[in-house]
Amino acid sequence: MPISSTPLTIADYAMQSNDPAIQKITLSILDNGSILDDLPLVTNEQLKVEGRRINGGDLPATGWGRVNKAPSEIKTTTSSYEEQVALVREIIQVDRRLLQQKNWIEDPIETQLQGAMAAHCYDMNDAFFHNDPADATNGNPDAWIGLKTRVKNPKLYGLALNSDATTTNLDIAAGATLTTSMTAANANDFLEAIGQAFARLGSSDGKGCVAYTNWLVKERWARAIRILGSGGGFRIDQDAFGRMVEQYRQCKVRDIGFKKDQNSPIISYTLDSSGNENGNPSFSSGTNYSEMYIVRYGPNHFKGWQTNPLKPEYLGRSTETGTYENVLIDWGCGLYYPNSRSFARLTGLRIN
Repeated sequence: MPISSTPLTIADYAMQSNDPAIQKITLSILDNGSILDDLPLVTNEQLKVEGRRINGGDLPATGWGRVNKAPSEIKTTTSSYEEQVALVREIIQVDRRLLQQKNWIEDPIETQLQGAMAAHCYDMNDAFFHNDPADATNGNPDAWIGLKTRVKNPKLYGLALNSDATTTNLDIAAGATLTTSMTAANANDFLEAIGQAFARLGSSDGKGCVAYTNWLVKERWARAIRILGSGGGFRIDQDAFGRMVEQYRQCKVRDIGFKKDQNSPIISYTLDSSGNENGNPSFSSGTNYSEMYIVRYGPNHFKGWQTNPLKPEYLGRSTETGTYENVLIDWGCGLYYPNSRSFARLTGLRIN
């Protein structure tokens, strides 16, 4: 069964819902900075989706014609794809005696839910960019397949130049210098690389796109803009929740934050020029690079589906021991992109 509903972000679902539990959970997610803030979702109970994807290099020749000439037969070559839902299934248990404490300001169950939502944000953000299910050491076979894994395996994940190719032009070696001593020429090189990514995604003005990186590259991007003057500056808008949203052209610019350890940025700034960890974790010495991901969202580009609204379900007191109150979180979310021109990676962003 095709997924045909209009995709909405999780914030849109909250604004349209009268359920206070959904609203509270959503606001908790947005407060912690989640990829779900941007990801358009439809609600559908499917555990997997199947489809046909078109690569630009596989488009047919145009059948130019003339009077009294039979029409040319054309056929677009497509490749099949399948995406699986990723499930979040958790039980939160709170001792019933904790719920009886009258001098606690916070509700113990609500505190546990807030902690769970914060953990979800860190882990989902990390998985969205970096999870490799085949990595037995650091990967998670039950989580989303990360964008880095996909772009490094373009034929497997439908990002190759055509159905026969094994390479992609969506993994862009920017080779840009974003150090504190960058020049106007360096700044122009960086913005040109971003413009190339926009062009590869078919959105030269960045419409529908979100650029994800870390706080440092975001600040160096702002420095580059200041070096060049106000003509190419960021635009700052305000969303429906009163938050400030920075944009370059029509592309939103986001710092995707830190991992759960609160120290390591999800998008690292201790990489080598090819986008791999360089073994030099010290930012104060050596040569380090970072990277950026630009995702084009929309009905015909990157989107996802959820099996049900993200809402905690109160199960009642445990029948096994009678001492715990149980809250269930059972939510599924999958990612898919019917157009291969849906995201790109920029590597080689030198920061020191």
